[in-house]
Amino acid sequence: MTITGTSLAGADVTIGGVPATGVTVNPGCTQITALTPAGVAGAATVTVTTPSGGTASLPAAFTYTNPIHPTS
Repeated sequence: MTITGTSLAGADVTIGGVPATGVTVNPGCTQITALTPAGVAGAATVTVTTPSGGTASLPAAFTYTNPIHPTS
């Protein structure tokens, strides 16, 4: 997943309350890339927290879907 904003250096990301992994911030501190943690099907809130204590949450910003399994 990719998140765009400002002053994102050192930010933490949670999706549905579960920490994302592999969180990296670009050199300009304006974009975060992160690996989405496992979750149950449905909408999940994405929250970004910076070291200075700034927090932003967006309800239903990510939607988990059930996996599609190929049939043989």
